[in-house]
Amino acid sequence: MKVSAKIQVSDLFFTIGESNYNYTVGEFGNNGYGGQGYYKNHYREIHITRVYNQMPTMELYIFGFNNQNDAWNAKNNMSFTYQSAYGGNSKYPFIFCIKGMEHDSIVWSPKGDGKSEQFPPNKWGTIIVDFGGTNINWGSVCPPATKKYNGIYTFKTTYKGKTYTSILHLKLNE
Repeated sequence: MKVSAKIQVSDLFFTIGESNYNYTVGEFGNNGYGGQGYYKNHYREIHITRVYNQMPTMELYIFGFNNQNDAWNAKNNMSFTYQSAYGGNSKYPFIFCIKGMEHDSIVWSPKGDGKSEQFPPNKWGTIIVDFGGTNINWGSVCPPATKKYNGIYTFKTTYKGKTYTSILHLKLNE
C-alpha cells in the first residue's frame, strides 16, 4: 500500500502602504513628507523608523482588497496584537482611533497608485491609522506616534473566508 500526502502551506498577507498627495496608496515613504522605513520579507513586513505627526499627517492602510466596498467593510473583520519591542511599552490604538472621525467613511478606502506591483490600481486599501490626527479638527483620537508605542503589531484580516496577516514593526527613536 502506498500512502502519499500533500502539505499545502498558505501564506496569505496584505501589504501595509501609505497614502500620497493624489490620495492613492503606495509604498511607505512614497510621498516625500518625511516618513522613513523599509519593507522586509517580500513586503510582508514593514519597519517604520520615522513618522510625521503633523499636517499632512501620516495615514497607513492595509492594502489588497478587490474593491472599495470590501476594503471599507474589512475594518469589521480585522484585529491586531501587540508585542512590546524596541523600547516600547504601550499598545497604539490602531483601527479604533479611526472610528468616528472624518476618515471613517468609504471614500477613505483608496485604490493603489500603480507605481509598483505591490500596489496595483485595481486593488484597494482600508485606513488603520492617521498618526497625529488629534492635532487637526477631524474628530480623530489617533495620538502622535512616539517611542512608547514601539513594538511589533500583527494585523489579522478575515477576507472572503481566509485570514490575511500584515506585520508592522514600529521602531521610533523619539
